[in-house]
Amino acid sequence: MSEKSMYEIGIKTNTDKIYHHRYDRFYPIFLERFRNLEISMCELGVYNCESVKMWKEYFPKAKIFGVDNDETIKCEHIDVIHADQSKDEDVEKIVKKIGKCDFIIDDATHYPQYQYKTFLKLFDKSLKHGGVYIIEDIECNYWRNGTNIYGYVLNEERPLFDFFEKCHNLINQEFTKKENNLEISTVTFAHNCIIITKRNEEEMVICKKNYRFESNL
Repeated sequence: MSEKSMYEIGIKTNTDKIYHHRYDRFYPIFLERFRNLEISMCELGVYNCESVKMWKEYFPKAKIFGVDNDETIKCEHIDVIHADQSKDEDVEKIVKKIGKCDFIIDDATHYPQYQYKTFLKLFDKSLKHGGVYIIEDIECNYWRNGTNIYGYVLNEERPLFDFFEKCHNLINQEFTKKENNLEISTVTFAHNCIIITKRNEEEMVICKKNYRFESNL
């Protein structure tokens, strides 16, 4: 009997990741390799637990952490951390609780500043080399100033896109000489999300070698 697809599991668990966003069109490209491994993952923003139910079936051997600022939320078979992405001290709390993960997904506030700050912290401190980090619902980066997102009001500061649109310089540090302190391997812009991978050990060596055409720079 073949494994169920992400689409099939997502429809069964009724998560809008699938029935609305159809993230299954591209997530498996990055996540299928983890499927039957004993990985650790964390989802920020679990709401009614439908998406973590999908992850639990899709990653049957995974240790799964869920993060939400609603202290009434509990999800079966999931370690739920009650924390607020907008608070630096709570993000530090998440770092201490989850350790090192293979996969982190941010479906929390959707607020650009908090998405960006959380990424910088968790990608650096909490994601394993070779891991995957996904930021969902980047649509709010396009909304007009003054719009309310879960109680947070949008202003002109939109650091998320500013950072990732320049990441090609970090990824190509062999030629640009820009320091890629986060060890970002790839950045993929997809519909309503950004998918970022972290360099594995082999990539860390390859990308820091001396450039053979140095004299042309």
